[in-house]
Amino acid sequence: MVKPSGQPRDPQSPCTGRIAYAVVCSEHGDVGAPHHLRALADPAATAHRQEHHATR
Repeated sequence: MVKPSGQPRDPQSPCTGRIAYAVVCSEHGDVGAPHHLRALADPAATAHRQEHHATR
């Protein structure tokens, strides 16, 4: 859980808070570099999903 500021609610947790959005594929793991805006991560995830459909 994170605060509205993006910082973790529990300072002892290993969570870094909301500093980046990673695109993670269950088959390939991390896809590309983390994005600092979710608006950029969503299209990257969609593009990767479309790559999966193109290879089938």
